[in-house]
Amino acid sequence: MKNILFLLSILLGQTMYGQTQRLGDALNHLVDPLDKTQINSGYLWDKGTNGFGEPAVFDGVLYDSAYLQPLTFGFLYVQARNSFVGNGTNLLPDPAVYMNYVNRYTGTDTIPLAALTLRYHRIHAYALDSSLFTLQNEQLFDVPGRTHSPYRQDTLCAFVPLKSDSWHSTVHFTLPADLIWSNLGSPASAYAVDPGDGSGYHTLVPGQTLTVHYADGGAKVVRTRITSGGSVLETQAVVYVAETPVQERGGGPNYPIDKPEAIIPIPGGGGDLRIFYGSPCNKLVKPFIVVEGFELQDNPM
Repeated sequence: MKNILFLLSILLGQTMYGQTQRLGDALNHLVDPLDKTQINSGYLWDKGTNGFGEPAVFDGVLYDSAYLQPLTFGFLYVQARNSFVGNGTNLLPDPAVYMNYVNRYTGTDTIPLAALTLRYHRIHAYALDSSLFTLQNEQLFDVPGRTHSPYRQDTLCAFVPLKSDSWHSTVHFTLPADLIWSNLGSPASAYAVDPGDGSGYHTLVPGQTLTVHYADGGAKVVRTRITSGGSVLETQAVVYVAETPVQERGGGPNYPIDKPEAIIPIPGGGGDLRIFYGSPCNKLVKPFIVVEGFELQDNPM
């Protein structure tokens, strides 16, 4: 048994003390007997319902193919929150705290940033084979007198834009003070953002907004940096910027935007044109056209 994830297949493949047993409850049951004082970070990743986000990819080092997007951040955040095994209050509040900012700025050119730096522990893949744990009745137990720890410590750095697109070429990056979470032990001395416009890194104070005017649109690699205790941790993401200001594109008529669907009769055709808006723009820009089937008398077309 080379990997602790094999335990999850055991838990998922059989009924455990009740037909309605949830995975989160099963993982709580799995690690419940362990001495949590040996997990001084307060977070045991193996307890956090794993599988949707890999924290080792986002350890504060930039890798060529590793981009942290809002969806992956959400997976990592929930897994980190669920991995809490410490005493007292969990550092990470309900995800609704950051989702409120996402909802608030949907349809705008303001992009909120969230900064999560978390020291956490994971169970070594060889912990069972090396007799650092025993497994009894779907629970892990510490082995007295073991020669070394069954845990390894790592750091998650997830400093990321919570939105991945903007409708205009002027973008406002903001770092709300209540979207900063860390258990690294020393406060960050600096937060910085490189918006991918060629200007390099800009220091960003919590509560401050950085306004960026992009010369052109398309995909922008946005890099973020946290300096804490002499260490520099970085993350990168992709933000899509409109090629030109959306409201200035298109020379046709303005259609009403006071309701989500516009219905425009087609003179002499007996039908109508229905528009579902996908942006704050009230012009037809790169439309996606769907034509339903129709009949002429009794001959299907």
